[in-house]
Order: sequence, then C-alpha cells, then structure tokens
Amino acid sequence: CIHAYAAIADMAASENLENGSYARAMSKTVAGTGDGFYYFIRTRVESDTPDGENIVAIGDSLVGVKIPNFTADKFEDFVSDNMINVKYAGAKGDGTTDDYAVLQGLIEDNPHKTLYFPAGTYLISDTLHIQTGNAYQVNLKLDKNAKITSNQSIDYLLEVGTEAGGTDVYNRYEEGSIVSIDGGIFDCGNASSAIYISANQKQTKITNTVIFNLSQYGIYIDRGTNTSVSSDADIMNVSINGRGSEVGGIGIYAYGSDNKISHVRINKCQTGVYDNGGGTYYFDVHVLYSYSSSSVSSAQYEATKAFVFASNNLAM
Repeated sequence: CIHAYAAIADMAASENLENGSYARAMSKTVAGTGDGFYYFIRTRVESDTPDGENIVAIGDSLVGVKIPNFTADKFEDFVSDNMINVKYAGAKGDGTTDDYAVLQGLIEDNPHKTLYFPAGTYLISDTLHIQTGNAYQVNLKLDKNAKITSNQSIDYLLEVGTEAGGTDVYNRYEEGSIVSIDGGIFDCGNASSAIYISANQKQTKITNTVIFNLSQYGIYIDRGTNTSVSSDADIMNVSINGRGSEVGGIGIYAYGSDNKISHVRINKCQTGVYDNGGGTYYFDVHVLYSYSSSSVSSAQYEATKAFVFASNNLAM
C-alpha cells in the first residue's frame, strides 16, 4: 500500500513508515494543492543530503526518496512485478557518488525481488555480496549502459554464494534457488576481477553482460564449501576483456563443475577459459589472442593460452 499524507511535512513527522515502504505527499507545503510526490522509504545512508523535497528526512534513521515521473497508475506495475529501480531507492549512478551502501542494503533487504539498474555508472567502494541460501536470493537486471565499477582496490565487484555472507543453506527444490545477473557492464578498473560465483548457491545465471579491464578473473566459478563440487552455473551471451598490456588474466575459471557456457567472447586475456572442474558444456566460445609478437617478449607471447584449457585432460 501507499501511505498518504496531506503534505511533505506530515510525511516527515510520521512514525508509521518503515524501510521498503511507499508514501505519497499529496501536496508540497499547502494541503489540498495536489502538487506533491511519491516517495520510496529506505534507511538513511551517509551520502544522503535531505533537501525537504527530493530527499526527505524521516525521523533519525529513514529518508523518503522522491520517485520522479511516478503516478498512481504506474504503482501497481512497479510493485507487483517485484522490481525496484535502484535510482528511485537512493543510488546515484553518477560516476562520482559511492553507491556501495545503498546497493548492498537493497540486495540484503529485498529477497526474491529484482533490482533494476538504469543507465549510469555505479561506483562501489567494496565488493557487493549476494548471500548464501534461498532466503537471500535476488536478481540484478542492468540496462546495457549501466556500469558497475570500483573506486577502491578490491578483489571482486560482485560475489554470489560466499560463505561469509550468511549461514542459510541453499536448496534447489525451494523458492529462491536461482540468482540471475542480466545485462550491464562490469568494469574492473580498480578491482582485479569481476564476478565470483560459488556452488554454495547453485545454478547462478549470468547473461548479456560485458566485463572489462580484468587483471585476474572475469568470472570465477568456485566449488562449494557446504555442498557438492557441482556449481551448475549458466553463462551465456557474455563478452570478457582483459587489460591487454599486462600478461595475465583468465576470462573464465571453472573450478566448480557441470556448468553451461555458451556464446562467449573472450579477448585480451592470457588464458581464455581454464577448466579445472570438468563436466562443463561449451558452445561457441570465441577466444582471441591477447598479444602481438611485436608488443611483448617471446616468452610472454608463447605463454599466452588463447583457448579453452583443461587441466589433467578433463573431458568437456
């Protein structure tokens, strides 16, 4: 439901609002004028600068964030589809503001929903985590021009199914068994790697995504610590690019087994795919040489493995 208030000041003074709810101030200042707005209510973060209209302070710990161009006839679709626009919920996506706290909070507070990232550059100062277990399942849907990058030196931009994230147990037969990441650009920049996924949260799907500037891993598929080695990940329509000028980098490291990797293009990585788990199906994996013989030493050029490499002659 939407909590309705005569004016913004009444909403600000309310004790009935809570994180994740919605409100409408029917008027800005004078009741009855009808010039108010719709707001998404969330926990206040350090980067918030309440101005009394676009961001409204509510008590000591909440803010109401104005939802632009939002009318009552759009509300049902916005909520019933279980999709939250991260910019409505406080993320800036302006390439300057640290959006980590807002984005991590949205991931943790909205299980079984989809977080939508409009076009923009979302700076994060730490790795985003999707916790282990069905209770924490969430989907990320990114506009093709939505970029996630870091302003700090970190290992990964996103981790899925990390043991440190939670103690709940994954169950493939219950709701919340599949996490999906669809679209967007993961620019490693200050991060060494883009996406880590673990068999602790099986069947993670990554589709229609572009990864740039990795120096270590584009996608690392790990075995689980509380489940079998079978990760069952699904990677499709993904473009992965290393830094080129640096010898090193693996496009996809498949340590967990039984994955499906298809329609993937890997460029500027020393090794395209390193399979150390087995049982993975590959189709249309296009790996390009990373270095020309004129730009690096002979030893570096010969060390480039621009193909799918399987340790111990594992069948794929």
